[in-house]
Amino acid sequence: MNYLKLFWEAEIQIIPILVMFTIYIFPNKFMKHKDLHYAPIYFYLPPFSNLNNLIARYDEIEHSNDYSKDENAKDKVIKKIKKASKFSLLFEGFFWPIVFGFISGLIISNKILTPLILIILLLRLYQFAKSTFDFRKENYDDNKSWLKLMFIYIIFTYVSLNFIYIGYDCMKNFLLTKDFCFIISTINHNIIINLFFLPILSFLMWDFIKSTLIRK
Repeated sequence: MNYLKLFWEAEIQIIPILVMFTIYIFPNKFMKHKDLHYAPIYFYLPPFSNLNNLIARYDEIEHSNDYSKDENAKDKVIKKIKKASKFSLLFEGFFWPIVFGFISGLIISNKILTPLILIILLLRLYQFAKSTFDFRKENYDDNKSWLKLMFIYIIFTYVSLNFIYIGYDCMKNFLLTKDFCFIISTINHNIIINLFFLPILSFLMWDFIKSTLIRK
């Protein structure tokens, strides 16, 4: 137990960073594996993680021989994809980052938060770069969709990491001031400033999905 305490309180503090990193990626891993089907790599990553099984279902219907029978089923899946894309964006881009920020504010210091955010950023940059280049190789003649995907990743990364900082700062301020009303007003102020990115992301995501997969 003493050894664990030494690792937790060490100068580099690897264990707290790894613990918090595991907490952060858990929802995405859960959504990705709860109903796993084949789908392009960009539907395994946020903010598309919740769409994997629906995209696979749509693709299955699209390649069915019985078009008349499956037309209604296809329309139903398209509606579900649209709803799921909004949920996925709100959860992974806003709700979970700010909740994770609250949790981080309760148990870690800014000294740990900074390298943690850097690790999350590096992970996302690697995943998104790989996803973008893979899409580019598979769809080399579709420049518009490639650019849309790149902008989705850039805006999503900024918004999600920013909401982690918002949640973290609000929790730290609450622990210092114990002023719940002040924290609520601070959250509302920051959310209003940043929420205008979400409709932009939502539009880009749906436009990307339509242009790459839903071709009637």
